[in-house]
Amino acid sequence: MTETHCELNLHQLIDQLLVTFLPRAVRQNSIILNQVQQELPVVTDKNVLASVLGNLIYNTVALTTNNCIKVSAKTYSNVTLIHIRKDDFCYEEEIEKSFQPIQALAEKLGGCISVSSSESKGTTVTFTFLNLAGAA
Repeated sequence: MTETHCELNLHQLIDQLLVTFLPRAVRQNSIILNQVQQELPVVTDKNVLASVLGNLIYNTVALTTNNCIKVSAKTYSNVTLIHIRKDDFCYEEEIEKSFQPIQALAEKLGGCISVSSSESKGTTVTFTFLNLAGAA
């Protein structure tokens, strides 16, 4: 583990970020739910992770009106997937354009960002990154 990496509770980090974006979501008649397990440890660079997640959540809120945004996560061995979902359809190109500036930060965590959208399933932004907690 390097000096910039630390163990953190992902649920708590997302709660801290959501507090920042909740007022805008409410103004847009939307809500944000943190569906990440209460005790989901990750070992990574907290500042870079917070920057990437903050940007993804901000852009999702900015593109959302009258909807519910759900943030969830799963860890598989040494990889963590974070999903930011909303029930409505967005053009993938519009969302991808909004997160292009932080793709390099995601890559610093050994991660990547992808988006999928369909009229029947809504829109999901997925951020996948290396979780050093699972590598031990």
